[in-house]
Amino acid sequence: MSPQSFPFDVYPAIDLLDGQSVRLLQGRRDSAHVVHGDPVSQILGYAQAGARHVHIVNLNAAFGDPLDLDGAARSQAVLESLVGIVSTQRLGLTLQVGGGVRSPEIVQQLFKRGIHRIVIGTWALRDPDAVCALAKTHGDRIVVGLDAKGNILAGQGWTDTAGEIELLPFAKRLAAGGVVTALYTQIENDGMLSGVDVVAVQDLAQRSGLRIIASGGVAGIEDVQALAAAAASGIVGVITGKALHVGLL
Repeated sequence: MSPQSFPFDVYPAIDLLDGQSVRLLQGRRDSAHVVHGDPVSQILGYAQAGARHVHIVNLNAAFGDPLDLDGAARSQAVLESLVGIVSTQRLGLTLQVGGGVRSPEIVQQLFKRGIHRIVIGTWALRDPDAVCALAKTHGDRIVVGLDAKGNILAGQGWTDTAGEIELLPFAKRLAAGGVVTALYTQIENDGMLSGVDVVAVQDLAQRSGLRIIASGGVAGIEDVQALAAAAASGIVGVITGKALHVGLL
């Protein structure tokens, strides 16, 4: 099936850190600032505005915080509240969730809770064969996070590039292994309102064979329109957080 057969979707984002909805700059934990005092109200607002999907990241889990830490426990509780609200209030939303997904058991738990799509980052870098096997079973409900600093992929909440894994060869390996969809984040642009490098996103989609959801740098409706116009190359969506919060979308 060709990429043209799939719609282009916009995913408003909720990033949870210590139970609060925050935004980071270029993935730096010390740059976190609260953008919404109530994540539940935030997701209800997205639904009322007509969103079909919401992208949620548990940053505590992505950074590897143990659940016995108070902040990590708060984020987990908020995530469970958001999932519960979506399932019980029939908001017409699907949830795409990532952060700390590093075993098949966690994947199954998230699916059982009603989460539609799961984003896997660090685990895919460490064990791509295992994640490809999951993708063969679950199709595009498994999304691999390709978080890149330049051409080098980063894991562990974007703090670890020690493996020096290059973006394009790894993306091609995923596609050959059965992965359908990837979330490509340009870390240098994330939270900066600097604009999306649409050419780079399009190039990755065309050369890897993956369907790509773009993330990082959305500065306004022009970025969304440019990505949507390139959908025939395999770009199937965009995630936006800060541009929404500051009123640029």
